[in-house]
Amino acid sequence: MKAGERINCPVCGEPTIIKEKHEMDGWVKRGIIFSCALCNAKLGEPSNRTSEKPEASLKSLEDLLDLKAADQVVLDATPEEKYFCKDCTHFIDHPFVTRCGLHKRTIMPMDDCPQFKARKSC
Repeated sequence: MKAGERINCPVCGEPTIIKEKHEMDGWVKRGIIFSCALCNAKLGEPSNRTSEKPEASLKSLEDLLDLKAADQVVLDATPEEKYFCKDCTHFIDHPFVTRCGLHKRTIMPMDDCPQFKARKSC
């Protein structure tokens, strides 16, 4: 038995995958157990634990939920469309507050303004 493996749960009787769960005693981790992904019933403990996760676990989850992983979205923006304050010369980054040196006010890094002036690359 290993995490990500497909089985029929002996408790709920449904087809499921095995998930790895940390057994806790308050804030102290006592061990690792295997449980059903649907009903969270304890199915056993790992006998010979490997450090790598199975590559098939994501595929098994996709099959179980009958979903396909979405392709990663790529945003294509020209340099003229990237007028974010974080890329501006007047952007003043500070651990507690980010400010605009031109407008003398607090801003967010992804804000934009018409007075944008691109920062020179180092």
